[in-house]
Amino acid sequence: MTASTAAASTRSLSVLRWVSLIAAAALGLWGEYTLAVAVGWHPVAAVAYPIALDAYLWAALAAGRRRDLGWALGLAIVSQQAAHVAPMLPHGAQIAVAALVAAVPPIIVWRVHVMFTPEPQPEPEPEPVAPPTPAEILRALVAELPPKGKRTAEQTAAVLTRIRAELPSLSETRIADALGVSDSYVRRIARAAL
Repeated sequence: MTASTAAASTRSLSVLRWVSLIAAAALGLWGEYTLAVAVGWHPVAAVAYPIALDAYLWAALAAGRRRDLGWALGLAIVSQQAAHVAPMLPHGAQIAVAALVAAVPPIIVWRVHVMFTPEPQPEPEPEPVAPPTPAEILRALVAELPPKGKRTAEQTAAVLTRIRAELPSLSETRIADALGVSDSYVRRIARAAL
């Protein structure tokens, strides 16, 4: 197949697609209009029934809203079926069909409102917070102390007690390094705190 033949084939398919869509829409419009008139709507008002229903169907198709497409197709199919059956029904059944047809416009209003209301977005999952590492805990505790030279032995002893409570496996050397003091000072403060 040559490029020009392929292009002509594509154009033909596009034209056929639109012819099919327009013809099917016209048939649907006529059936829905006939139904609205058959259940007692004034012919001028009955024109709005197929316009509302088919516009909703096309909007659902264009928006790619599967749920609304299901609603619109369901209403359109039932309307087409009812258009053929309603005139043959006994009077009591025709009243029931008229009541159902009268419910379609409010359903369309509801679904179109829902369709064009932005769907709530789920809250993003919070990033999992990793528990602080021993080094982070140690830095936070040491940061509570005044700078070296301005802290008292009691302040250092209080932080040392908290370090040992929260990080029991930490060596005296590591604690001394974090506090900026000697190991012997840490031992002496620890004994004095007891």
